[in-house]
Amino acid sequence: MVKSLTEVVAMYLRLAFWSGTMAYISFLFARFDIGTGPSSPGVVLTATFFGAIAGLALAGMFANRVKRKAMLR
Repeated sequence: MVKSLTEVVAMYLRLAFWSGTMAYISFLFARFDIGTGPSSPGVVLTATFFGAIAGLALAGMFANRVKRKAMLR
């Protein structure tokens, strides 16, 4: 099965979108702790890193889903 250029580009755009979005959301959630005020930079960086990893995992799951659906057709 040969992939078209648009499918490959779409997969990489999806990967970048999910990684960036999840990292940004994690950054926003980690910035302030409700009771204690601003969080430390280490906590913010760690949350951002884990958010990016979660985004990569989501993008990988969606890419595999698209591949499976394409195989069924």
